[in-house]
Amino acid sequence: MAPANREHPNLKVSAVVTLLPAAPETRGPISLTMTCAPVFGALGSAKGMERLAAVTNQMDKSLKPEKAGEWITLDSLPAYRFEAVRGDATRLTQWLVLGSTSFAWVKFDRPQDTPIDPQVLDAVAGMKILCGADATAAAAREG
Repeated sequence: MAPANREHPNLKVSAVVTLLPAAPETRGPISLTMTCAPVFGALGSAKGMERLAAVTNQMDKSLKPEKAGEWITLDSLPAYRFEAVRGDATRLTQWLVLGSTSFAWVKFDRPQDTPIDPQVLDAVAGMKILCGADATAAAAREG
């Protein structure tokens, strides 16, 4: 586990977890990253999250969207989930989670041909979002 933002290394708001396979020469690492950013302007809306996802895919020329994004619920918050593949045979699943004062950006990066047990994706979808006012609410729910 390491900070995802090296300039502001606060694991409570920006963390990356890297899982290494037993035989690293056969597959690349699997990583899960969560970062938090303030909600401002259009980013405080569902349409803003969808636009951010579209811009992400346009800016990173190596990403090719695999299917249309979908709205789901992650830790009782609305989340826009979308998937893309890269030319280097890696797959990226991302969730943009809309909170009240901030949003979380969760990225799940893995080799494209790695079979992922559905329970792993369920665990990601069940994670607690610890960003802004939502972090306080999550702590109160668990406390």
